[in-house]
Amino acid sequence: MNLDELKRAVVDARKIQASYNGASFDLLLPTDYLWRSTLERHRDERGDLLEAEAFREILGRSLVGWQGVKCSDVLGGSSEDLLPYSPEARELLLDARMDVADVLTIAIGNELKARRQKRGEALKN
Repeated sequence: MNLDELKRAVVDARKIQASYNGASFDLLLPTDYLWRSTLERHRDERGDLLEAEAFREILGRSLVGWQGVKCSDVLGGSSEDLLPYSPEARELLLDARMDVADVLTIAIGNELKARRQKRGEALKN
């Protein structure tokens, strides 16, 4: 396997999907380094985690696509028009819908935890 193939395989292994409220979200799991460094960067003077800021930064890098998100998910109302994914649309959705941000953050955290546990068990064997 050459380096380009390895890089593609690494990225592909980090891809997951999460569903919420009739939409499907394409997520790219953060690396362990990105997760840790983001959490460390978003702490107050006492060392307490500023969760909203830290997880928003992670979501900004992790949410890479979606299917089924509607304009009404951002604006309210009854517009059933689909909202195409773009970085700008992602920011609009995450600003408007903390419930979506929370669900996606939990999905990322749960998957990272499961993968770390699996890796830890493999090291024991």
